[in-house]
Amino acid sequence: QLTLGLTSRTLDEGGGRELFSVSIGQILFFEDRQVQISTPTQESQTSSVAGEFAARFLTNWSGRASFQYNPNTDADPWEKRVVQVHYQTSDARLVNLAYRYNLGTSVLDRYEDTDLTFRLPVGRRVELVGRWLYSLLYDETMDAFAGIEFGQCCWRMRLLARNYKNGPDSTGTTSVMLQLELAGLGAFGQSIDKFLESGIYGYQKN
Repeated sequence: QLTLGLTSRTLDEGGGRELFSVSIGQILFFEDRQVQISTPTQESQTSSVAGEFAARFLTNWSGRASFQYNPNTDADPWEKRVVQVHYQTSDARLVNLAYRYNLGTSVLDRYEDTDLTFRLPVGRRVELVGRWLYSLLYDETMDAFAGIEFGQCCWRMRLLARNYKNGPDSTGTTSVMLQLELAGLGAFGQSIDKFLESGIYGYQKN
């Protein structure tokens, strides 16, 4: 197989930051693929087309859109679509809004959802964090959490409540997490800071 790709970037003359980028790529196959036992041999000569567009709109705003399009099918050629908007300031103010669609090869891999995450400082010692992951496919909330962080130079406390569903037929689970962090002594309780770093794009603990 041979992979072909093309990327174009526009950089800021002053600081060298990326302002715009466009990428597109596709795989050309020279042989049929039999990737798994008991599945039909894949005879198409080309893969799906993958593309991405990223841009920095203003000082604190950036966005990204990507897709995966399959020209070898007429059923639903748009296999994947993602649109993301990211807002972040120097004082740790943070908001993310995303739309994701994945056709998937099975029911478990298929999803269409919106995702809102945020981090909002309230004064110098208090911060609010949260997430709302809503499934458009099943018309219900799959993951939601809200929390508060407060502290000062030598200590910080995090309290977070979460409701999570691992599938449309799940009744969901509700949990409450608490973490106390002391300068020089480490953290006690659940690892909420690690959880927030993985759940909120751009989040970094103070």
